[in-house]
Amino acid sequence: MQRFFSELQRRKVLRIASGYVVAGWIILQVAVALQTAMLLNASFSSFILALLVIGFPVALVLGWFFDITPEGIKRTPAASGETPPFKPQTTDLILAGVLALVLVVVLFQAVMPRESAPPATTVAANVKPKPEPPALGDKSIAVLPFVNLSSGKEDAFFADGLTEEVLNILARLHGVRVTSRTSSFAFKGKDIGVKEIAKQLAVRHILEGSVRRDGETVRVTAQLIDTTTDAHVWSETYERKLADVFTVQDEIARSIAGALNIEISVSGGASGAPTTNMEAYRLYLQAREQSSSLSDSSMTNGIDLFRRAIKLDPNFAEAYAHMAAFYMGRATFDPDHREEYVQLAQEAIEIALKLKPNFPTGLGVLSSIAARERDWEAADENAKKALELEPSNAFALVTTGVRQISEGYFEEAHKSFERFVQADPLFSFSSLRFLTLAVAEGDNETAEKFAVKLLTIKGLGAYVGNGTLAVIARERGDLDSAIRFTRLAITTRGGLDSLLEPVSKAMRDPSMRSGAIAMVKEATAKHPWFEPEALLILIGATDDALDAMIARAKVPRSSMAGAMIFAWRLVARGQGSNPKLKQLFREMGLVDYWKKHGWPDRCRPKGEDDFECS
Repeated sequence: MQRFFSELQRRKVLRIASGYVVAGWIILQVAVALQTAMLLNASFSSFILALLVIGFPVALVLGWFFDITPEGIKRTPAASGETPPFKPQTTDLILAGVLALVLVVVLFQAVMPRESAPPATTVAANVKPKPEPPALGDKSIAVLPFVNLSSGKEDAFFADGLTEEVLNILARLHGVRVTSRTSSFAFKGKDIGVKEIAKQLAVRHILEGSVRRDGETVRVTAQLIDTTTDAHVWSETYERKLADVFTVQDEIARSIAGALNIEISVSGGASGAPTTNMEAYRLYLQAREQSSSLSDSSMTNGIDLFRRAIKLDPNFAEAYAHMAAFYMGRATFDPDHREEYVQLAQEAIEIALKLKPNFPTGLGVLSSIAARERDWEAADENAKKALELEPSNAFALVTTGVRQISEGYFEEAHKSFERFVQADPLFSFSSLRFLTLAVAEGDNETAEKFAVKLLTIKGLGAYVGNGTLAVIARERGDLDSAIRFTRLAITTRGGLDSLLEPVSKAMRDPSMRSGAIAMVKEATAKHPWFEPEALLILIGATDDALDAMIARAKVPRSSMAGAMIFAWRLVARGQGSNPKLKQLFREMGLVDYWKKHGWPDRCRPKGEDDFECS
């Protein structure tokens, strides 16, 4: 045995083994880092590890038979005479020490517990806003972007367009849950397996396909996969002339409906090409891609692209309807021009519905505008019609939930938001919707959970998240945290820095309250977009907050969704008998609506002309 180890030392096999293990560990760490940074497939690091394991015995064999000399690689000569006794050299000891260090690091990583999650009231930088996944249903499907196999990149819009039209038809089917375009297109160009995609979208079936254009001929291949069994439920290849390519969408939709045993109705059936102008359609698809982000630039770019598409085809109903939805988004995120955007949305939606009266997104926008006008019956009617035509219409679902909070129908709002998450599970602002509902209900535990998730979303997300945490901390008596979150919210919103000190001081010292109230009112007059009720409630000026809400309710088409959240929170906190709160409900036209359509759980009639809430 002594002679064998001496021979291993002479042939440098032990040195090669130690060096190989150390170098292999370093290579594996680099592979894991690259996999994370470059979003490579999860099997990348496993593949590198397998290569290293396979290479280890090869390296030992080569080390036994060959040696590296100044003259190059030569075969190691056989031992001559008596082999010297085994005695570790300095290099061997260094390699052994490094090898031991590597083993200690690996062992430490394996046995040390992971860091626990931070408390909900701390700002967690690594928290990612993900809504709770919906339950997996047998009849649930996501339509992935069809792959463009054409030689020219400019043909990609054919693939996206066909995907969107198939998705639109399937979304109108009853009895099947269809993931929205925003979430499905999030996987465009990404090398992720269908099982993982199905898991993230909480669907059972995935429809994928490809489009190849050759001159005036287009070949479309589609296949439906049951991800629970990896079985191909259905597949087909179609060849069409370019002018007739969108007729394929109806055949695909009908085949899928048959495979899932779903009856396809007239309203969910053939829709035809949305436009005959292919350049207008390309611009329309580019505009739709902007909906994945709620930034000012994406909405502005989207509106510009819709306008260009409409200029090429003035009868493009879908472009008008989605442009109106973008305008309503701008009205929310650019309050300085709120009235202008609502008016533009109104004009666009009137044209869209004149061209296509039963377009679901158009009806959803019309419902949203009606809610701003406090026409609750029209808002309810248009939303119901939109969802009858397209049960998975994400825009109609989310705006319905927001309206139901204002009306006080919290259980219905929760159902609407649940359906919205099922339709659009990757939408980054899903947490915002559930947060607003929890705030209105006075559910601090749930509100806090979603507020922390919102902190990682710049702009509106961080503003609402910090503001909510401030209100919760204030109620708990944690004044230091309340002031800290309030200052973060004010700083995040921008344009309100003058309120930082007076509000902070008024939260600590009630004698400073009147001065802070005056400055908040001054900021409200200066900035039409500023909704001051949260800050006023934080400094203990509840009546002033209600006065601000009542004044804004009297302004036509003013945004009242945020104000109504705090109004209902006051009810949950036992202030339902406040005369100003009751005046707000009357000003919003809700009392007459309740008398006709049913009172919310927290309110009830009291005599002939009065009511009470608690």
